[in-house]
Amino acid sequence: MAELRKRQELPEDVGSDDCLASYTHIYSPDLLKDQVAFITGGGSGIGLRIAEIFMRHGCDAVIASRNLDKLKEAAVKLSAVSGRRCLPLRIDVRQPESIVAAVDETLKEFGRLDILTNNAAGNFLCPASALSFNAFKTVLEIDTMGTFNTSKVVYEKWFKVCDFICLPLNASHMCMKTEIFLILTAIQNQNWFIFHKHAQRNRLVSGINLSETKTSDLILISENNIC
Repeated sequence: MAELRKRQELPEDVGSDDCLASYTHIYSPDLLKDQVAFITGGGSGIGLRIAEIFMRHGCDAVIASRNLDKLKEAAVKLSAVSGRRCLPLRIDVRQPESIVAAVDETLKEFGRLDILTNNAAGNFLCPASALSFNAFKTVLEIDTMGTFNTSKVVYEKWFKVCDFICLPLNASHMCMKTEIFLILTAIQNQNWFIFHKHAQRNRLVSGINLSETKTSDLILISENNIC
C-alpha cells in the first residue's frame, strides 16, 4: 500500500523529449530571473529538462550540442512553456574552437553568462567488456575532456573578467568568486545528482539523494561564501 502511494506521488514520467505538461514551483518563479545558463547536451534528455526547469525559474538558456536541428526544435518547446529566450548553438565539446565560437555568440546575444552545466556525454549501453578501444576513447573525450574544454573556455571568456557572480537565494544573495566551475553529472537510472564545485580557495563535492524529491524540482547547493 505504501509503495502504491509513493508511486502515485511521483512526478509525471515524460518518456520523450517533451516539456512537462505542468510544473509547480517550490521556489520563487523568478529565482533565476534574467540570468543566463549555458547547457551542453541541452537538446534532449537530462540536459533538456535542466534547461526547462532553469527557464521556468526565469533563466534564459543556451542549449548546445552537435545536432542543431534537434536543438532548434527543443528551443521552440522550451521558450513556449517558459516565456524565456533559448538560443540553440551547435558545438562539439571535443573541439575547443567550436566552444569558443558558441560562447562568443552567447555573450553577443545575452551580454552575460551566469551558469555553466556540463551535461554533454557519450554513452554506449553495453558491458564494459563489449566496448571497443575507440568507443571508450570517445566516451573519455566527450565526458572528461569535453567538460574541461567547456569549463576552461567559459572561464577564460567570462568568469575570469568578472569579480563576482551573485545568485539570488530567497531574500538574500549568495556571492561566489568567479573561479568556479559548475559540473553536473546525472545518472539517469538512479535518483542521484552529483555536484562538483571547484572554487579558487575551496572545493565542495556534494551528493543529494533525490529518491524522496520530485525530479522536476530545482535543486540548489548553498555555499558558505555569504556576502
